[in-house]
Amino acid sequence: MRTSLLIGSIAIALAGCGEVTPEQREANACSPTMAYVMSQTFVKRGLKAPSTADFGSYSESQVKPMPAGASACKFLVIGHVDAQNSFGAMIRNRYIVTVAKAKGQDSWTASDMTIR
Repeated sequence: MRTSLLIGSIAIALAGCGEVTPEQREANACSPTMAYVMSQTFVKRGLKAPSTADFGSYSESQVKPMPAGASACKFLVIGHVDAQNSFGAMIRNRYIVTVAKAKGQDSWTASDMTIR
């Protein structure tokens, strides 16, 4: 009985800790980390065998903010991905992609993507 009461008390206490304001949610959505993650989605679309993609870590990549105005966030992402080519050999490719997200929107767009 005491254990149930203790667990219930902890659950109620923690319930109010998880509230995120719309401003915090937008800041999290327009972060360099999110830009890095979203860039992988676009790079996979340009690969011969996207299911074999193995991306370098965030710390091995460069994510640079770019000017986009007050209504959007924009980043230049430079990194590498190991993936199979059309012959089945694993090849390391370097990619450069610009990703952007309009504030208040859930979707990201990519432009100027190069995979070498």
